Amino acid sequence: MRHLVPAHGGDAGKASVGPASSGHARGSSRGGHGWRNQRLIDIVTVLAVLGLLLVGYRYFEPASQPIHTSFIVPSQHVHW
Repeated sequence: MRHLVPAHGGDAGKASVGPASSGHARGSSRGGHGWRNQRLIDIVTVLAVLGLLLVGYRYFEPASQPIHTSFIVPSQHVHW
């Protein structure tokens, strides 16, 4: 999240958009490596959405015509 912070150089009337912290991810115990965790969560989320789209497509896809094969009942006798 970005916050408006005063511009450098003593100009109190001007504001610039800058990061809320000094480059470290909030909530990260390792300091600076939180972006990797966020990136991993984003990638897993994208893959999950793509998987759901694929499953939904396969589910709602029109059924293919069944293959009609003959089945010999074991009680039937086959005469050669």
